[in-house]
Amino acid sequence: MAVVEGTSGEVRFNTVVTGKLTSIEISIDQDTATQGPYIGDPNIDTVRTGLSATVTGEGVMETPTNAGQQEVLDAIQDGTDVATVVEIGDPAEQTFTCATLLLTNVTIGLDTGEGAPFSFEGVTSGAFTLVAT
Repeated sequence: MAVVEGTSGEVRFNTVVTGKLTSIEISIDQDTATQGPYIGDPNIDTVRTGLSATVTGEGVMETPTNAGQQEVLDAIQDGTDVATVVEIGDPAEQTFTCATLLLTNVTIGLDTGEGAPFSFEGVTSGAFTLVAT
């Protein structure tokens, strides 16, 4: 599991800024499998088989009907993948990037005081990076 820290952040889906983050959690899981025992070798080995990440975030869309809102709505309704970039810090101190995030949950609301709150959950498909800059 990666440690993500920061006091500010934003998320972009398909290069479109969706909003400012109020919280973010990125969980990285290393899948494993066992192999063996073999004839003449009673040992059982554990090997790495895959790496995946789950991303859960909440934030505020500063403009309630911005292009980022449409981008996330299109992705969840049409079942399309989104390239995702999460930047934490200003300037960015940590960056999470994945070419394919499968959105599993999206919530969009309206708050007259703060803009449009939103939340999202997704899982990676394929490669991703989490880099401290």
